[in-house]
Amino acid sequence: MFEFLQQNSIPYQSIILALSGGVFAFEQYLNIRQLPHLKLKVPPPSIAPYLVAADGPKPEADKKDGPKGGDAEKPSTQETFMKSQAYALDKVKFSMVAGFIDQLETWALLSPLVAVYFGADGTKPASGIASLWYLAIDLCQKSSQIAPNFLNIGTGEIATSLFFVSLLTLSGMITSVPSSLYKTFVLEEKHGFNKQTLGLWITDYIKTTLLSALLGLPLIAAFLWTVRWAGESFVQYVMMLVMGLVLFMYVGYPYLIAPLFNKFRHLSEFPEYQEVKTRTEALAKRINFPLGRLWVIDGSKRSAHSNAFFFGLPGFTKHIVLYDTLLKQSTPAEVEAVLAHELGHWKLNHTVLLLGSSQIQIALSLSTFRFFIWNAALFYSFGVPALAGAEKYPLIIGFILAQSLFTPLNSLLSFTSNALSRKLEFQADQFAADLGGDYAQDLKWALVRISAENKATTSCDWLYSAFHHSHPTLPERLGRLSVETPTNKKTK
Repeated sequence: MFEFLQQNSIPYQSIILALSGGVFAFEQYLNIRQLPHLKLKVPPPSIAPYLVAADGPKPEADKKDGPKGGDAEKPSTQETFMKSQAYALDKVKFSMVAGFIDQLETWALLSPLVAVYFGADGTKPASGIASLWYLAIDLCQKSSQIAPNFLNIGTGEIATSLFFVSLLTLSGMITSVPSSLYKTFVLEEKHGFNKQTLGLWITDYIKTTLLSALLGLPLIAAFLWTVRWAGESFVQYVMMLVMGLVLFMYVGYPYLIAPLFNKFRHLSEFPEYQEVKTRTEALAKRINFPLGRLWVIDGSKRSAHSNAFFFGLPGFTKHIVLYDTLLKQSTPAEVEAVLAHELGHWKLNHTVLLLGSSQIQIALSLSTFRFFIWNAALFYSFGVPALAGAEKYPLIIGFILAQSLFTPLNSLLSFTSNALSRKLEFQADQFAADLGGDYAQDLKWALVRISAENKATTSCDWLYSAFHHSHPTLPERLGRLSVETPTNKKTK
């Protein structure tokens, strides 16, 4: 089978372009399926009773039956639903345009349409990716001549690959920057979510770009060196590198990277949220959660969206992070219910399960890539030259082409990974409900309120949702919580 795949007669370029076009067409088909659901004027029956209450404070005494009174000056259920529909519709339309632009970028990279930079022999490259590689070779050689001792970068495969990745990133900015600006300052602004100034956006973009270069380029260099050193048995060594990166992100991201963008403050610094602190500490003690610190992050600095999460290595102390938007939008009981759900992921070992499944998926992908990253016919189809003085081809391009070849498989894996994630979300909801008391009811109110505040989609095509949503929709979660509560279980 491996020898068959190495035949130059196999039109890899045409195959990959066709597969890419097929995936693009499928994703656009899903968007088209979703559009009619976003034009509905009536909310799903399961959430209609909650939406008016979600617009305003929920009196503690009325939480079982919903708020009574006080809603006359608040938006109606219809207004709340229509706002979420309008936001979702705009996002889908934006996704369709952005997907089309991404597809044009893919065709430009993998086809000869914009292969404008010729090789040293004057031969027109067969693809944009080959053209970029030729340009990277020239830039690497010229930079080495201008500053031969600067960082001792040299002109070998790794140095050229770093130039290539930089060029690829810069070319992607041509479309990613306008797209990001539009999404932030037009789409999100229109629906009341954007809190950023242009200055803050530029600062964030510069920080992100520099971090990507400072962390990404050394990682790519280490990856390429490891593969060359290990040869065809590279998978196990690359997986060790991946695990090292995962552990670093677990430990380093909250302390080294996240503070560059957001301010973290102790929950104890906020007198108005001391009830949340007391409830959280009691909940952690009840389920033996190894609680460290309780942090509040200034998410409202950039967006009105809300969130909560915990971090920490398995077996070690965990720290909880609450977005200030969540604290402002929810009652203490609702925040506690949300945290009961989040800590349910820890109690049920979901974090370890998801980490393990992702590592298995990466290992399988790398194992499959072995059939192609050494495949001369694949490089030949795209006009990518062998490395100077060797019969080897640039690994970085081999991995890009192999990944492009498996794009349909990655799309299929989206269904399975989302199905697993949704199952775990249901389990975490159930964990919170099984704690008894008012947890199930408070969680339902919290989900409705968060959904309303975030204008989350509540009307979804089933296939679109299965492909795009890692979490169940609000009607699905409310329906499951209404059926599977401790009270209902006792009465069955």
